[in-house]
Order: sequence, then C-alpha cells, then structure tokens
Amino acid sequence: MPTDSQDKGGNVNWLFTDTRTLWDGTTELEDGMDVVLVADATAAITEDVALNSLELRTGSSLTISAAVPVTKDVLVGSDATLSWNRPATIGGRLIVLEG
Repeated sequence: MPTDSQDKGGNVNWLFTDTRTLWDGTTELEDGMDVVLVADATAAITEDVALNSLELRTGSSLTISAAVPVTKDVLVGSDATLSWNRPATIGGRLIVLEG
C-alpha cells in the first residue's frame, strides 16, 4: 500500500485503501474476508468459514480446527505459528517467512 501517495487517477492496479480485516481473534469471521491476524495475537478458528486470504503477522499464533478454505494466498509472517488441524484448500500460494 502506498503510504505517502494520493490517487489522482491513472494508477492502474494500485491500491490506495487497505480493505483487509485486521483481526485480533476476538470477533467472528465472515465468508469472503481478507484477514490479517495482528502481531503477537493468539487466536483460534473453530467454526467453518471460507476466507479470501489469510495473513499472520510477526509473532502471532493461529490454530485452525474447522473447514477453512482460502481462495487466494496464506502468508505466515516471521516468528508466527499456524496450526491447521483439518484438511485445507489454499487456492493461491502458501508463503512462510523465515524467522
């Protein structure tokens, strides 16, 4: 996301607004969301939900024990932990950062 830029038109394929949901694990997820688990959060997904994308920020921890297909990418950030205890479908890439 450009942080010091303004959209004055003609910027094909640029995103000026981050529409992803910053999630700390305390609210219910809905189908179709782009979810970012905030840094150092610990969360669990225990009910079926279909996500568009999933990102775990630095130091976060997520346990998935439900059917959670992801249409696009899953990104596991540095020092983050993802425990996926059910068969899963990832439509894009699984990206695991070093650390």
